[in-house]
Amino acid sequence: MTQPIILFDIDFTLFDTDIFMYARDAYLAKLLQKDLKIAVNYRVEYFQTLTNRREFDPKEFCQFIAVNEYISATTLYQQMYEEKSLYQQALYPEVKEVLTKFQKQNYQIGIFSEGIESFQLNKLRFCEIFDFFDSEYIIIFADKTTPEALVSLPSQAWIVDDKSEILEKIAAIRQDLKLILIKRQKIASTKTFIKTNDKQLNRAFTIINNLSEIN
Repeated sequence: MTQPIILFDIDFTLFDTDIFMYARDAYLAKLLQKDLKIAVNYRVEYFQTLTNRREFDPKEFCQFIAVNEYISATTLYQQMYEEKSLYQQALYPEVKEVLTKFQKQNYQIGIFSEGIESFQLNKLRFCEIFDFFDSEYIIIFADKTTPEALVSLPSQAWIVDDKSEILEKIAAIRQDLKLILIKRQKIASTKTFIKTNDKQLNRAFTIINNLSEIN
């Protein structure tokens, strides 16, 4: 029997984006030799320039800082966004074990995510999990709820995501997919996350708290 394709979201599914964000703030403060509050303020001010669907762009963020600090945006990007240790501490602890298990069981493993593609791929590469994924099924869109994105999903795939609103949109169009909602514990973030009562969720969802619960 052929195993299904499992497609994982990245942020708050494989990768704790809040942990990365706070570690990056501290690292930026160290690079600039300034108080942590200055680094946090740059992040907050940059996020205020973003529209609802405009994703965080690391290169643009570095340019935003560089203009104010009179430094090279390219150098800042290399120092801050190519620092492997910042990424590795943000990988959820069970991820490598779970991916190894699925790989040994001959599942095809992929990604269904959104955002700046180069940034999302860096999360996989610097966390040393990129090689677990089948390149044919690394699917990254600026907005993964568009018709183009949803049609691209392989038939009968399992979709693992932390956002119920995204899974609801997928369910409305693709009844052939198995939808898995992972409910990670999140610390306070710059973004607002929808808190949904379990009773309100689409009953087609499988709800898990940890990737090791997938079966």
